[in-house]
Amino acid sequence: MKIVQAEMLDRLDRYRIVEVEVPRPGPGEVLIRVAACGVGYVDSLVALGRYQVKPKLPHIPGQEISGWIEAAGDGVTAHSVGDRVMATAAGGFAEYALADAASAYKIPDRMTFEQAAGFRINYLTALHALKTVLRCANESRS
Repeated sequence: MKIVQAEMLDRLDRYRIVEVEVPRPGPGEVLIRVAACGVGYVDSLVALGRYQVKPKLPHIPGQEISGWIEAAGDGVTAHSVGDRVMATAAGGFAEYALADAASAYKIPDRMTFEQAAGFRINYLTALHALKTVLRCANESRS
């Protein structure tokens, strides 16, 4: 499978497409065939080593994905092969990614993979920020 990874986090041109083996899910994990990967502000900071928490190297960016369950590890009962899901995972810039089965949620029929890939982190972060700003603005008017 193909992944995007960097050995160093100082510049974007350090990222390369690399061929690696498809991972196998362990107990409680699912393997997701990635359809889309969300990219937000924190992702850009992490990709350049500018976030307060530094990832292990080599680094595969992307933590918010959507796609299809390809395989499930031991103990996974809530998901089946072929389910359309959104999940948080390490290394979403890949053809396949492992996720904790508890972080994977079925995608509603009307939601696209692109929408789902930005929903759990980026959409909810924006919604929280909007509510916080509105609350602060309303409180300052009182």
